Amino acid sequence: MLNVNKIIPFMLIFFFISGTFATTTFNSVSALELVEDSWNTKTPSSDPERVGFRVVAVEGKIYAIGGFHYVEVQNPFYPQYGESYLGTNEQYDPVTDTWITLATMPTPRAHFAITEYQGKIYCIGSLHMHSCVVEAYDPATDSWSTKADLPVSLPYPHHTQAHVVNDKLFVRTFNELFMYNSVQDSWIEKTPIHGSELRHYVTSVVVDDKIIVFYPDAVDNTYDQPFNVNVAIYDPKMDGWSEGKTQEIGLDGSIMGAGVTTGVYAPKNVYLFGSNRGSQFITWVYNLVKDAWSTAKAAPNRLSVYGVTEIDDVLYVFGSTENGEVNMQYVPIGYEPRGYQTFPTGYVVAIIGLTASIVIVITSLFFYTKRRKNR
Repeated sequence: MLNVNKIIPFMLIFFFISGTFATTTFNSVSALELVEDSWNTKTPSSDPERVGFRVVAVEGKIYAIGGFHYVEVQNPFYPQYGESYLGTNEQYDPVTDTWITLATMPTPRAHFAITEYQGKIYCIGSLHMHSCVVEAYDPATDSWSTKADLPVSLPYPHHTQAHVVNDKLFVRTFNELFMYNSVQDSWIEKTPIHGSELRHYVTSVVVDDKIIVFYPDAVDNTYDQPFNVNVAIYDPKMDGWSEGKTQEIGLDGSIMGAGVTTGVYAPKNVYLFGSNRGSQFITWVYNLVKDAWSTAKAAPNRLSVYGVTEIDDVLYVFGSTENGEVNMQYVPIGYEPRGYQTFPTGYVVAIIGLTASIVIVITSLFFYTKRRKNR
C-alpha cells in the first residue's frame, strides 16, 4: 500500500527537477529579450581613447587587453602623432554590463593575436616593434607568464590571429601558419596558404574544427575595381588547404573582423564585419556547409573593429567611431534564447517534464485512494 507521506516528497522532487530543467533551457542572455538580427549599444571600457586592443571570451566574461593611445609628437612644421602602447587588462561582464580592471600585461602592445587555450589567455605578437613575444594570462590567479616567442617576423602583425582546434593552438600570420607545442613550449611551422601573398583585410575563424581564412583577391585594392573576398579552409588533420566560394563585396571594401555562432542558440554561421566604399558599415554572412554568402543588418555606425567575440551565440563587436570606443552587441539571425533546435525545443521539453510529473502523481493518488476504499 502506498504511503501518502512518501508520495508528497516524490511529488516535490519531480516538480523541482522539472522546474530546474525548464530554467536551464534559457541561456545567460535570454532575460535581455534579445531580438534576432539586431544591434545593441553596451558600456565601453573605462578608457574611451584606447584603440587597437584585442578581446576574447572565457567562461562568460570578455577580456579586453592591450591597445594604444595616439599622442602628439613635437613637430615645428605640422601636427604629428605617435603611439603610446598599453598593457591594460580589463574584464567585461555581459550580464551586468560592467567592467573591472585586472593585472596589467607585462609587454605593452596592440594589434596582436589572442585566444583562450587550456584555461589561459594567450597574447601573441605585437604591432609595437614587430615583437613576437608570447605571454599567457591566467584568469584564475590574475597573473601572467612568458612563453616561447613566435619564430617569425611580423611585418603586418595587426592581421595575426590565434585559434584553437582540437586542443591545438594555431597562429596565422597572413599566409603563414604555426602550431604551438605546449609540452615543449615550442612552435611548429605548418603548411601555408598556397599561392597567396596576403597583406591587408585578412581575418580568420574556426568552424567545425577547421580554420577559415577570408582574404582579398589582390594585394592592393583600387577604388575603380570590385573588391572580392576569397575563402581558404585549413584542415589540421590533413595539414592542407581547400577553397570556398569567392564573394564580391563592392568597391573599396574591407573586412575588419569576424565572429562565429555555434548552432546552439542560433544557426551556425560566420559573421564578417566591415565597410563598403569607406563609409557604410556592412555585415556579411558565410555558411561553411552550404558554401554560400548572404547579408545581415549592419551596425548603426561605421566602426573600426578591434575584436569580435561570442557568448551564448551573441556576438560582441569592439571598436571605435569618431566619438571614441564602442562596445556593440549583435544578436544573430535565427537567434532563439531557449536553444536553436527543430524539435523538441527547451520549452516543449520543460512542459513534457512537468506534465509527466503531474500524471505520475495523479496516478499514484488514484491507486492509493482505490486501495483505501477496498479496505
